Amino acid sequence: MKFIHSAKKQAIENVPVRNIMAQYSSLSQESFAVAPNQNTLRKVISNAKTKSGAIQIPFPKSLSFDIPEQFTTLQFINKTETFNLIDTGKGDPKRIIGFTTPTLLKLLSQSSSVHCDGTFASVPQNTFYQIYSLHFKLAEDVLAPAVFFSFLTRHL
Repeated sequence: MKFIHSAKKQAIENVPVRNIMAQYSSLSQESFAVAPNQNTLRKVISNAKTKSGAIQIPFPKSLSFDIPEQFTTLQFINKTETFNLIDTGKGDPKRIIGFTTPTLLKLLSQSSSVHCDGTFASVPQNTFYQIYSLHFKLAEDVLAPAVFFSFLTRHL
């Protein structure tokens, strides 16, 4: 239970989820035996962030939402890049939202191979149906994600 308390505290302090999850994988056997599974832990972290106000933008309950400006650009040390590639609009019954950056698109276009993947398991309930991603070959046996699409329906 100490780990759960620690995870909640870190979530409220805006420690990245990947850092909290990394600690999960290094638990002792005794602690791991009583710890929740990874999906439950992710929900605990998300709930802690939401309840504390660490997440400032409410999660959409429907597809009729505008993408906040702060999510359409990425600020790096030496430049700003556009992050939202495509949005067919909140009025589209088959809404598609795609995310990438110009740099990632360039790397994807220069890659010797492009790989695609889709998942239904990681999609927020009551919103999108599927997340689809395009990956490029970064190095031998290393694929990197370049574009993510969220689809409302199975049929386009």
